[in-house]
Amino acid sequence: MIRYTTGNLLQADVEALVNTVNTVGVMGKGIALQFKERFPENYKLYKQAAAEKKLDTGKMFMVPTSRMDGVKWIINFPTKKHWRHPSKLTYVEEGLDDLIEQIKKADIKSIAIPPLGCGNGGLDWNIVKQLIEEKLSSLTGVDIVVYEPSEAAYETKEEKTKAKPRLTPTRAIILYLMNYYSQLQYSLTVLETQKLVYFLNRLGDEDAQKIEFQKHIYGPYAPKLNHVLYDIDGFYISGMKYKDVKTFDELKVLDTHFGEVEEFISVHSTDTQKQRIETLLALIEGFETPLSMEVLATVDYVLNNEVADRRNLTEVVEKVHQWNERKKHIMSPEFIQVAFNRLNYFELLYN
Repeated sequence: MIRYTTGNLLQADVEALVNTVNTVGVMGKGIALQFKERFPENYKLYKQAAAEKKLDTGKMFMVPTSRMDGVKWIINFPTKKHWRHPSKLTYVEEGLDDLIEQIKKADIKSIAIPPLGCGNGGLDWNIVKQLIEEKLSSLTGVDIVVYEPSEAAYETKEEKTKAKPRLTPTRAIILYLMNYYSQLQYSLTVLETQKLVYFLNRLGDEDAQKIEFQKHIYGPYAPKLNHVLYDIDGFYISGMKYKDVKTFDELKVLDTHFGEVEEFISVHSTDTQKQRIETLLALIEGFETPLSMEVLATVDYVLNNEVADRRNLTEVVEKVHQWNERKKHIMSPEFIQVAFNRLNYFELLYN
């Protein structure tokens, strides 16, 4: 029997879990990354098999488990050759044929299957769903739970296999800023979080200054920051979606552990660090939207890196508009001037 649901496949009450993989031994994103963290022994064996060139599309890599939660098998299902490449429907079709044989061979009575090759793989779910029905409907005596694409598939849960992240002064300040921003009745996106940390960097936080920001379509951006956010996801924040997060995805600070953050700042933060928080909040006041934060950070980056005279508004506007076509079209000279005036008021940024 085939039934469809949504949510996190790792929470399914079944004997076998299907994990979509590539054949080169990388579990870096999406559901595969969740499997890597929940089932480290499976990842070890999968990586070894890849190194020995024993993985191929159309063939399942079966790993038995000895867990107490009822899961007896992890079935690694290759939907692509290299992790950089898209999935192919032929790989899914051939793989389903072998999956049927493995289910029969291992006498599996219940199995959970993700949207094979969709999401990062790029396949059309409607086509894949039809293929799953055509191939697996002939199986009898097997409870087949198919997880359709959904946001819930990427929710990070606080698992015992993921160690509680260590709080540092900078991490605590970042969390405090994120929480303060979201308490103003504004949703907090990845973009705005990037800009909060950018200004923390600019105001002299030593750890934040280790995070290198570069020019990006939406203003200064630090790829490394997403790794920091992922590390605290599931304990202090939610929304990182196992590194599949997009620029305008919403992040939330979790109430369950925020008391620890406030206590940490109260006990461990210096007066300088506490003053830095107040300065940053004053700097961004009135700019608490994704576009406004982008403009403020973009203008600051230009002032700090690309103009000879930071009092020359005309040159600043020109440099912002040269950044990319998007900024040229949506950032008017008047809007840029508002950010320009605010930043020049905070002269400590340029000392």
